[in-house]
Amino acid sequence: MKDQAVQMAIAILESAAADHSEEAPKKKSPFKKYALIGLAVLVCVAVTVTLCLVILRVKTPKFRLASVAVNDLSFTNTTTSASFDISLDAVYAVKNPNYGPFKYRGAYVNLLYRGKRVGKARIVEGKAKALSTAEVGFSVSVSSWDLSAGSDLRQDIGSGMVWLSVGSQLRGDVELIKVIKKNRKPEMSCTMAVNLVDKVVQNMKCA
Repeated sequence: MKDQAVQMAIAILESAAADHSEEAPKKKSPFKKYALIGLAVLVCVAVTVTLCLVILRVKTPKFRLASVAVNDLSFTNTTTSASFDISLDAVYAVKNPNYGPFKYRGAYVNLLYRGKRVGKARIVEGKAKALSTAEVGFSVSVSSWDLSAGSDLRQDIGSGMVWLSVGSQLRGDVELIKVIKKNRKPEMSCTMAVNLVDKVVQNMKCA
């Protein structure tokens, strides 16, 4: 009887162990599934917002003079006449901070002396690639022959320094993902001094 009781106990324990090992695993909670879906949605929203705020945000390109050099220069300053005639070689720069190219149309650069135009140069149509700066050279003649030889002109030439202001505006479009086009009109506003004695351009500043 004792042996039979022991065998029955062993059989019961083995049966319980077998039932425990064969118990079906619990079903997964749906919370994890919903959490993954929510995370995917948040990632999509973040990517969309980044795309709109960074990539699709259109900024106005910068339009500046990069350099100006005197090619030729002559001037007179006598009791009967005062004038200057200057030939300049310049480079303008179009800095495009956008993720698409900026295509601009032709324009003009105007050079002013005391508010009066003394020179004009043609800018041909061009393009500044995405996140890059396009630099283009041009030449322009500046002359005071159409101005009256007033006291200001005599004084400036006598000081050996003639101040010029340079202005222009580009009209063009920033193109994004080959579908979106945004019109932009960057402006150039620079000042510089031409040293008549040393024949160099000094103190060039662009706003």
